[in-house]
Amino acid sequence: MARRLVWKSIMFRLGAIVLGLGLVLLVEGVLRLSGMARPEVSEDAFVGFSGDRPLFERSDVGKHYETALSRTNYFVRDRFVVAKRPETFRAFFLGGSTVQGRPYAIDTAFPKWMQLSLEASDPSHHWEMVNCGGISYASYRLVSILEECLDHYQPDLIVLCTGQNEYLEERTYGAIKEVPKGVRWGQRYFGSWHLYHLLDRAWDLIRMREGLDGESSLQTVRPILPSEVDAFLDYENGLEAYHWDPGWRRGVGNHFEHNIERMIRLCRKAAVPMLILSPPVNLRSSPPFKSEHRADLDAQELDEWQRCLEQARRNYIGDPDKAVSWLRKARRIDPQFAETHFALGTMLEGMGRRQEARASFLQAKEYDVCPLRMLKSERESLAALADRFNVPMIDLHAFLEDQSDFLTLGSDLLVDHVHPSIRGHQLIAGEILKVFAGEGWLNRAPIDSTKEIYQKHLDSLGPTYYLHGKMRLENLMRWTEGRTGGLPIELKPETKVE
Repeated sequence: MARRLVWKSIMFRLGAIVLGLGLVLLVEGVLRLSGMARPEVSEDAFVGFSGDRPLFERSDVGKHYETALSRTNYFVRDRFVVAKRPETFRAFFLGGSTVQGRPYAIDTAFPKWMQLSLEASDPSHHWEMVNCGGISYASYRLVSILEECLDHYQPDLIVLCTGQNEYLEERTYGAIKEVPKGVRWGQRYFGSWHLYHLLDRAWDLIRMREGLDGESSLQTVRPILPSEVDAFLDYENGLEAYHWDPGWRRGVGNHFEHNIERMIRLCRKAAVPMLILSPPVNLRSSPPFKSEHRADLDAQELDEWQRCLEQARRNYIGDPDKAVSWLRKARRIDPQFAETHFALGTMLEGMGRRQEARASFLQAKEYDVCPLRMLKSERESLAALADRFNVPMIDLHAFLEDQSDFLTLGSDLLVDHVHPSIRGHQLIAGEILKVFAGEGWLNRAPIDSTKEIYQKHLDSLGPTYYLHGKMRLENLMRWTEGRTGGLPIELKPETKVE
């Protein structure tokens, strides 16, 4: 009798749960059929902009869209036809200077190699690979370009490659409230539900009626950025603006994740597929741009740290094992100082201990006070969002590292801290071409060899193209060192706040 009562109690509770879940699903179904409480893509809760100009404008004759002359300080001019033909496949490549092909230009960037490969593989289609790579453009500046492309230019695909430029501009996150973990969990797993958004709107109304804080849980104020990039490093001694600030890094990371999700949702809403590229970074051949000691390092510890470095220098050639031991001791004293990690990685690499070297190079990048190379947290966010929304993604860093002769990616395929060589761009194009075939965007098998096609294009560019690329690379090196010809950093105008 007792067992029967227990069994009935269990069944009653299970039935109540099933009934409740069924009711929730029924309400969600009704809301979806009626179109009520449709989830909308949120605005940028972190920053605003003082102005917005279209990236493309119609040419004089009106048959093409071309990159607007007003945007050519940051973008290289590209064009595509206004009247899209039925056989056209049009892809827009969004990102920073890696997409643009710096220090060269779009003529040797991977979208161009993609176009040449696609035309050779399937000439029955008209292929348009449109380059929207902007110098120093971060994820938050790409959203408006994506909206422009989706709203006006009939894209068949969006290719997004971003994550290197998130720390270039001044933004303040101190006034932005952290979203509670419970709210984040709800947004992640139920953010696409109409019922979730209905309840969220109802809660906003209740708060307004009760006189509670009616502002978004994400923010209280937003910095207003200029219409174009205002990077710290565009100013003389721009490196002086960078200091070790974990709180700022967390804010930048949250902002990055927020905007990647916004762009994925915008593409979903427009029913346009997206391909995400996680950009490569130079670990082995690019020292940290700036290092700082930990704030609580006292004078005695600093003296001991300096003694360790001196001992390591004395043993670099005669006893490399002892040099490694001294560098590790210095690292224990101050694990925040990025250059120590890089020096240790360089020593280990020279000794053939490549796995250990790679770990040190990664730490050097993570502790770089001026993070011009994509950090681990942003790379993980990108991968997690691609997995969550089932968006195809290529990890370009892992891919190029596999193509490298070394365990750790360096100057063999990158010309500086982040930009691929021309050969690197060609390899990237080949890897993207495989995704095109796998996703059904290319209906025929890619051609076996592109060597002759690529060489013919390279020969058509002429020596001036490469000379300009070399000059841009030299300027880029001065820029990363804070040695530009701009105004002194102390004269940089303060960011406005709304």
